[in-house]
Amino acid sequence: MFFKEMVVIMYAKKHDEMVMNPKDSIDEICQKKREQFSPVAVKFSNTGNTDIPYSSTSPGGASSKKEIFEDGLRPRELLAEKGPAHLTTSQLLAIILRTGNRKEHVMQVADRLYRENSLIDLSKSGVHMMAHKMRIGKAQSCQIIASIELGKRLVQYENRPIFTRPSEVAYFLIPELSGLSQEHFKVLYLNNKNRLIFDKVMFVGTSNESLVEPTSVLREAILHGSTSFILAHNHPSGDPTPSENDIQLTIRIQKASRLIGIELFDHIIIGDNSFISLAEKGLIPEGTGK
Repeated sequence: MFFKEMVVIMYAKKHDEMVMNPKDSIDEICQKKREQFSPVAVKFSNTGNTDIPYSSTSPGGASSKKEIFEDGLRPRELLAEKGPAHLTTSQLLAIILRTGNRKEHVMQVADRLYRENSLIDLSKSGVHMMAHKMRIGKAQSCQIIASIELGKRLVQYENRPIFTRPSEVAYFLIPELSGLSQEHFKVLYLNNKNRLIFDKVMFVGTSNESLVEPTSVLREAILHGSTSFILAHNHPSGDPTPSENDIQLTIRIQKASRLIGIELFDHIIIGDNSFISLAEKGLIPEGTGK
């Protein structure tokens, strides 16, 4: 036992530590060392409030979860439990922002943003302007702008037309394509319910040429998950009568689309407030003519 006590004393001297009483047992010495280096325990008075402070230094006096979060729930928890309609605009912003900063809790940042800016202001702001003017990070600015853009696209999608006949396609396109001095070749991509999900001008050229490849048309269909599509272009001359090149291009694109299981419904040619459907005219082999 004397040997063990001497080892402890020598170890303590070597490391410039307080020399323990050599009469203390090894267990007692170890216990004293644990107490010496253990962190100070924080004791709360028993006042009936067992809520541990969320941030004792939060500005604005927001010091507890119950003061910051409704029903003691964070916005994400509130959304999961009660649904998004139950959340305020500030709480929705807090979910998008995710974190606060050194001076503000995330809810305080969200409250300030919504108090100082309308949703219209947020939707019109660019990344750098939002970060500078609204005093948030660029990453958070990107998160807000991306969320607003998703909302815009949802509204646009719900308002997009469903095409059931050639005249509906023509009336949709005439305001855009009629009377143009150059030929615009456009493709309308549809879902399985014939609702427009995406449209793109594939080519703009002179009145006597049109350079459109089937691969470029079908690539967009695959990228956007389209099950069918409609070709359309204008004749700057104002006469919608299809040329032989129009017919042959349509047949080429149709043959390629069949290989990958995507259906070509029609090819609409726009003139001066007039149109011709190649499917209605029987100029597309086995055309469905929706």
